[in-house]
Amino acid sequence: ALLADTPVAWEQLGEKLAVPLGAEDRLELQLRDGRGEWVFDSLQRVTKVGAQVFVELELANPMRVMLELNSVVLSGELVPPPDTEGDAQPSRVDFPALDVVLGPSETRCLRLPVIPRREGLLRISGVSWRFQGQVLCRRPLFVRGRRLRATLEQRASASGVYSTDKRLELRVHSSTPNVRARLEDWPATGHGAMLLGEFRSCCLVVSASEVSGAASRLSLACSKPAFVVAAGGVEAVVASTARERGAGEVLFRNVPGPQGEAEVRLPLLLRADAVGSHAVRFCLLAEAEDRGGVNSSSSSSAGRQWVTLEARLHVSASLSCTARRSPSHREAGLTMVALYLENKSERVLNVTGIRSCSEGSKEVPLRVPKALDSVQLAASSEAPHSVEPGRQLHLLLTMPGDGGEFSGTRGAESEPGSGIVDLAVTAQRRLLMASRQGRLGQKESRSGGAEERRRNAERSFDLCVEWAEVRNEEGGSRSSSGEIYVFQVPRERGGAPPCPLELRLLAPDTAAALPAPPVPVTLSVQNVSATGDVSFYVVADAAQDFLWLGCERSGTIRLKPQASYKFHLQACFPTPGVFNLNRVRFFVVGVPPGPGAVPASHQAPLSFAFPFERLIHVHAEGEA
Repeated sequence: ALLADTPVAWEQLGEKLAVPLGAEDRLELQLRDGRGEWVFDSLQRVTKVGAQVFVELELANPMRVMLELNSVVLSGELVPPPDTEGDAQPSRVDFPALDVVLGPSETRCLRLPVIPRREGLLRISGVSWRFQGQVLCRRPLFVRGRRLRATLEQRASASGVYSTDKRLELRVHSSTPNVRARLEDWPATGHGAMLLGEFRSCCLVVSASEVSGAASRLSLACSKPAFVVAAGGVEAVVASTARERGAGEVLFRNVPGPQGEAEVRLPLLLRADAVGSHAVRFCLLAEAEDRGGVNSSSSSSAGRQWVTLEARLHVSASLSCTARRSPSHREAGLTMVALYLENKSERVLNVTGIRSCSEGSKEVPLRVPKALDSVQLAASSEAPHSVEPGRQLHLLLTMPGDGGEFSGTRGAESEPGSGIVDLAVTAQRRLLMASRQGRLGQKESRSGGAEERRRNAERSFDLCVEWAEVRNEEGGSRSSSGEIYVFQVPRERGGAPPCPLELRLLAPDTAAALPAPPVPVTLSVQNVSATGDVSFYVVADAAQDFLWLGCERSGTIRLKPQASYKFHLQACFPTPGVFNLNRVRFFVVGVPPGPGAVPASHQAPLSFAFPFERLIHVHAEGEA
């Protein structure tokens, strides 16, 4: 089932575009949210000279015969401004008439137009019609305001005291912008639902209406910054506004408005950031040309036009991703990342690439160790992995460095550093930043803000899984692509070990038995904790099938966070065979303080061993 979310109020989007947001603009946006009838106590809406204004009426025929109403027309007056009271103007308002036929017991919603021809205050007072073309009928239009209960007299009044409702009053200005907006290439619902992480390109088209308005600049805000960002050739303009006021909801600011019949196309990049049914709201502010002065029209509601659009977006599941850090026990300075993918969609998806996307670092593709090229768990960017619906894919990738940045190349033959993507503020990067802020911002604000954000970056990293799909449809094939983000993958080993140490046992895979020289064995121990120092000593247990040469017990070692220590031994093999070199135990005498930490000391050390085998094949001297 698709989960629905609560849309952002239009008033909050308006505050992103108009600073400060005036009282009339605030009431206008609150009205579009349907917050109640009280807004008309003080709100007089604004329209442009020559623009059509519609009044919606509900007509009901209570009879069982057909009724014909001719010349249904509104009535009212336009009060001019005080400085033009004496001007001769025979017709200030046009009231076009309509003919209506109502069937037996029919109820119909009728939209009657009004066209003001001059500036002033337009008041709609009534409606008239001719019944069967002969009988003239009139009906006054009056909307009683809400009942006032603020004072004792108002509450005690038997008939009630009501406010003045101004919904049938409009202010007419010649400088008010008059534009229209529509969305192009927006994803369809139903079968055309987007998959999680999928990218789509769409466009917001702004055009001037038949009555041209002087819209000199446009600004656009969106309620879903993790879903929609500005794209195309305007990225350099919106790069700074995309991070304004923390939320990144401003997509465009002060873009030149449409001139004449030309259209302004605002390119957008859409990404499905969460599964469910979402209401994506766009708030467009069109402002008139600022001619200066104290009463400048662009700084008041008379010089502004608000255009609001709401589009539904349905997102279904695609790839489910889980990542964990796994150390390499065979190679020093190499850490593995185990990635588990499951295709929860009904389509075949191809995993085309995986890269790191940690905040404050460069984006680098992860590579596959050469020793795992023959294993199907390895992720290679040269050939995408196809994942059938309902199937799982396990990927094993390398993260060189002792807790440092990712490094690697996309292909085995690439030059070092050729896979590095510069951290330019592209549309995809802004989507990633907004998605990270939406997932982690609320948690960080509760736990310490920027300082907690820095600590999280030290303790974890982020991954981006790229996928693509090609499917055949009527009229040809259609391709799509997307990215799945995995945030805050812990740099420390999962689970609850006795202490945060990692062991890498470095030795050759093959060796010769006596009288060949002893085999050098190196124990590389790392403190993967980011909270404090760890003190320990190492003991090499005596083995019955081979001999340890050298000091079999180290001194007490104190490792700082992310620091490493190497302990050297030599192994002597009297006979051929296959032997396990992991015969060492660790005695921890000091662990970093924290919740759940087990106390340790020299008198009561914690003893443990790493549960893995490091096998070496020993052959007789002279044998291959």
